Amino acid sequence: MQGDQYNISRNVKVTSLSTDAVSPRRLRVFLCHSSGDKLVIRSLYHRLEACSIDPWLDEENLLPGQDWEHEIRKAVRITDIVIVCLSHGSISKTGYVQKEIKFALDVADEQPEDTIFLIPLKLEECNIPTRLKHFHCVNYFQEAGFNKLMKALVSRSESIKNEKLAPVNFPKENIVEPPPIQGNEEQVQANRDEKRFINKAEKGNISTKKDAYSKLDLLFWWVAHRISHPFRCTCGYKTLFSHRFKKHVHLLH
Repeated sequence: MQGDQYNISRNVKVTSLSTDAVSPRRLRVFLCHSSGDKLVIRSLYHRLEACSIDPWLDEENLLPGQDWEHEIRKAVRITDIVIVCLSHGSISKTGYVQKEIKFALDVADEQPEDTIFLIPLKLEECNIPTRLKHFHCVNYFQEAGFNKLMKALVSRSESIKNEKLAPVNFPKENIVEPPPIQGNEEQVQANRDEKRFINKAEKGNISTKKDAYSKLDLLFWWVAHRISHPFRCTCGYKTLFSHRFKKHVHLLH
């Protein structure tokens, strides 16, 4: 009798432990993207993971030997939200990314009204495909882009009532500028030149009101310098500068 009671007590205890071990799942997010945008997508994947979100990315989630097309369709079917990452390359490229978008739209049509399920995310300034234009998009390349994306994901997480989800962890320090898109060398170089210009200008002591005019002159010179010829202007003037501008040229070298 005592042995039976001990067994019953032990069984109850084990059941209690197994129940406590079940933890709430994280919000599932599918990243639909073009292979040409892998660099920025990898960064986005890790940023979402840091916020207690469960992102799905082919190179992270697919196992060797799996039917990748079947797994992608299954992932889209069970996901809570699809992020369609847009760039010049993705909107002009033919291939499976277009099939992913089409399938995501089919699944979106099955969602209840007012459900946030599909979010177009612009990685750079580009046109939105016609079939996605009725969805409000996020400009990820802007400073507040990630913040706006996270607000939508938090809203989606809070709207799911039939399952217990782990809360989305989104501290303010996660709001940082996204990395430049892979292959956009001109933008990267422009950012470097701008930082170089600011540093040189500060060393040249041209930040006072007395030197404001000279500072403006230098800014005009720098713009013309970026147009490929340092003393040519494309707005119709033969030349943009007089001899007084030349005294600032050393700041850019």
